[in-house]
Amino acid sequence: MSVVGQSIPRLDSREKVSGRAHYIADLYRPGMLYGAILGSPYAHARIKSYDVRAAKQLPGVVSVLTGSDFKGGKFGPFIKDETVLAAGKVRYVGEPVCIVAAEDEKTARRAARMIEVEYEELPAVLTPDEAMAASAPVIHEDNESYFRVHHTDCGGNLAWSTSFAEGDIERAWSDCDVIVEGEFETQAQAHVAIEPCGALAEIDSTGRVTLWSSNQSVFRVQANVCEALSLSMSKLRCVTPRVGGGFGNKMEMHVQAMTAALAIDSGRPVKLILSREEDFEIVRHRHPYRIRAKTGAKRDGTLVAREVDIVVDCGAYGDDSPGVMGFSLLMARGPYRIPNVRAAGRLYYTNKIRFGAFRGFGNPQVSFATEIQIDEIAEKIGMDPLELRLKNATRKGDSWVGGGPVHSDGFVGCLKAVRESSGWNRRDKLPAAPGKRRSLGLACSSHISGLLATAAIVRVLEDGTIVLNTGAVDIGQGSDTVLTQMCAASLEIPVDRVVIGSPDTDSSPYNWGTTASRVTYMVGRAIVAAAAEVEEKLKTHAADIFECSTADLTLRPGGKIGIVGIPERELSFQDLSLRAHWAVGGPIMGSASVMYDQQTIDPKRTIATGVPFPQIGVFSFSAIVCDVEVDEATGKVTVNEAWSACDVGKAINPGSVEGQIQGGFVQGLGFALCEEVVWDGAKIANPSLMDYKVPTTLDVPPKVHALLIEDPEPDGPFGAKGIGEIPICAVAPAVMNGIAGACGRRLRRLPATPSGCFLRCSTQESLMRPEDYPAQEPFSPPARLYHDEVMKRGASVIGGKEFSYGPDPYQSVTIWNAQKPNGAVLAFIHGGGWTNGYKEWMAFMAPAFADAGITFASIGYRLAPQHVFPAGFDDAAAGVALVARHARSFGGDPLRVFVGGHSAGGHYAALMALTRSDIALRGCLPISGVFDFGPQSELTMRPRFLGPPDSGSEGPASPITNISGKPGPFFIAHGSEDFPHLMSQSVRMEDALRAAGGEVEWLVLQGRDHFTASYAGGESKGPWVPRAVEWILRH
Repeated sequence: MSVVGQSIPRLDSREKVSGRAHYIADLYRPGMLYGAILGSPYAHARIKSYDVRAAKQLPGVVSVLTGSDFKGGKFGPFIKDETVLAAGKVRYVGEPVCIVAAEDEKTARRAARMIEVEYEELPAVLTPDEAMAASAPVIHEDNESYFRVHHTDCGGNLAWSTSFAEGDIERAWSDCDVIVEGEFETQAQAHVAIEPCGALAEIDSTGRVTLWSSNQSVFRVQANVCEALSLSMSKLRCVTPRVGGGFGNKMEMHVQAMTAALAIDSGRPVKLILSREEDFEIVRHRHPYRIRAKTGAKRDGTLVAREVDIVVDCGAYGDDSPGVMGFSLLMARGPYRIPNVRAAGRLYYTNKIRFGAFRGFGNPQVSFATEIQIDEIAEKIGMDPLELRLKNATRKGDSWVGGGPVHSDGFVGCLKAVRESSGWNRRDKLPAAPGKRRSLGLACSSHISGLLATAAIVRVLEDGTIVLNTGAVDIGQGSDTVLTQMCAASLEIPVDRVVIGSPDTDSSPYNWGTTASRVTYMVGRAIVAAAAEVEEKLKTHAADIFECSTADLTLRPGGKIGIVGIPERELSFQDLSLRAHWAVGGPIMGSASVMYDQQTIDPKRTIATGVPFPQIGVFSFSAIVCDVEVDEATGKVTVNEAWSACDVGKAINPGSVEGQIQGGFVQGLGFALCEEVVWDGAKIANPSLMDYKVPTTLDVPPKVHALLIEDPEPDGPFGAKGIGEIPICAVAPAVMNGIAGACGRRLRRLPATPSGCFLRCSTQESLMRPEDYPAQEPFSPPARLYHDEVMKRGASVIGGKEFSYGPDPYQSVTIWNAQKPNGAVLAFIHGGGWTNGYKEWMAFMAPAFADAGITFASIGYRLAPQHVFPAGFDDAAAGVALVARHARSFGGDPLRVFVGGHSAGGHYAALMALTRSDIALRGCLPISGVFDFGPQSELTMRPRFLGPPDSGSEGPASPITNISGKPGPFFIAHGSEDFPHLMSQSVRMEDALRAAGGEVEWLVLQGRDHFTASYAGGESKGPWVPRAVEWILRH
């Protein structure tokens, strides 16, 4: 029985679970030094001078290098625009400026911080819109003179442009009965491989460098490092140990050249491993996209035309960006027969970290937009979305955009599989719990497996066992196991008689890389061809011995060659290999080199410019159905169950394929619902796993059904094609289509956080951004939604007295008396977006406190943009002072006044508790507080309501830097889904309070975001009120 198609355990499983696998962090060389990096504090600045004297004088420091020490050339896979260290100017916050090698890591990092670099700060360009402005600062002055691997339009901050066109798009629109169009946005996503980037370099007595690194291609590392350092490729040996994940982050260079340079300069081995924060800030992320899409169809559901225009943030350097953008445009038609297509994209440099390859290679971004439009068309014409897709499905014999042939009917199989397994036809009868809405969402995608070059060598050892060398890097996806299975199956021997060599540029044949879902298909083809050569040589030896023709011989299971029809006449591989080694011909080995040569574009069919990959193909398909549930009160989206059908050609290892499908789904779920790299101005605000949310086991559906569709690829190894990326591409649109089915509103921006889902599913606005909020009174949109919910639940202004402390209507305080006051008073300050609805909103909270004997005071203040900071803070402080002054008149104790607040109100409360010595406050209870009233605050996100920042991050308005003496007690509450930068600020706030000897208690409001955390504050039986009451009574 062939080993192909069997779910054998991965070959590296035992060493990994036993802890014996060796990663970069586990490697050591005698006399090894440790490297560290000094990153730029500026997004855009000229480097005027370096002062490294203090760093060099620090005991233990061996080498210090700056950008001026590098004489190598520029490097980059598509645009030669990057240097090892910043040269002349820096182009993003965190860009490596200097590197240090020392006897230990602590000394190296300390020395790096001691280097003084003089900068001349330049205006930063932070978005593609800013980059394309006529007056925009130019990030790369030499842009037009950079070497590019293909011709493209460029200039100014435009790095690359690509376009495809087929058919007659303008005439096609007039043939459409229905047209949908819209704008979509996707976010930056971090790779979050479990192992951060790292490398170890050692130089020998001849000046040759051996470089171990965590990578996805030893040959790309070798080429990049040699180009960057002006080394001969024969002077650099690159080796790959075990790799803890990549997802595209380790395809191109990260710290390898820096590590090699330090080893060359010091003459000693050097290891440099990035911290998690550095990995976030230095390497690369998934590209943010803005997509304008337009799709047209006939009334009967026939798709007629599609137009897609994308603007892509390149970041500071080109990296793989041209390839990502170009490939996403090639996938923009989707897996459908659409005769008229136009797709165009522009890639702009910005002063952000470079963006690069990430699982899906631009496909998830474009599929998000185009698959939503397929559902929109289905809705408009009253057709089942799955039937619409089946009607237009790409089938065997069709051509892709550009003319590439489709050899599979796998897409139709995927659609039928998810229809049957998910119960799609019963989707209108799904039961939903009270307060929940539920629906099934569907989306589809396509991908490729054929790209660039690879090779394989198969050697027969003297005992008849096999050594396989490919140069392909297993980054954790299990390719070593699958390639070994294909080699074993080709020679009809057990897997345990094949060993696969580790990637090493000295001994492995060339392979472009573990990327683009190409290893199974491309490397597999090379292995099958090399094994066939081995088989032929074994037969030649056997034919000599048996004195027969090779045509009379056959390969037999177990590693034998025998004569057809004569079972007893056979020779083992060992017999034949010994003859070859010691008597005739020499060692038996086979080799094969493969280049994917199907042209991407047929110029007679397609007009194209700036195409990054001239030869690409072998198309695979997927269909995903998600059971989506939306909480009406919080907006939280839960995927209860998922079905992912993928066209794999032939599953070499079904268990491994299922793992890839499920893993891709989970990563796609993060892209859809929670993952986002957030910038605070020019700096990443959430560069850690404390602030960057990835899905955990609690966020993943209990069942992700992996459905394997096998329609063999004619020239694939055993019919197989790639599976690595196709599972992620359609997850986000499937979830979004499920949300639309549940709520009746379509989201056009990722991720679909609870706050965004609540807002967009509760209003007509489908792409609401804070800067788009109308300046309406008395409520901002989020406040109006919550106010309406409060009123619906019967809240009203109750009992007590209203005070004014100024002429403005907002300068007022409303008191709710406790029936049996115990002296405690809570003065609560509403958030900036709540405007003057604070009386009604706080009335919703007041009864729970009043019932516990706590007098509740709602504090009003004048609002931005008419009244900028510190006007609102001064107002709030005056209101709280007024409450304290009159406390006895409503049964309160002026020495037992607590202050609390949500969002900006939480900021005011904290700052007041720490800086206003004229107000005797007993404690502070902020909910989702803004503790840094500078660029890291939500001011940058909602300027209409909170006003511009004052003097900057952590300035005089920041509670974090205004702690003097021993602070009073704090009870800090935050939603688990809150803005990451606010969570980060809360942690810093806690650290600062504890360092000053203060008392801090935490409450995490599970499933709540920034807005719904405040909503929790108004629920008398919710998670916050009982704890707050208990905390106040205890103090």
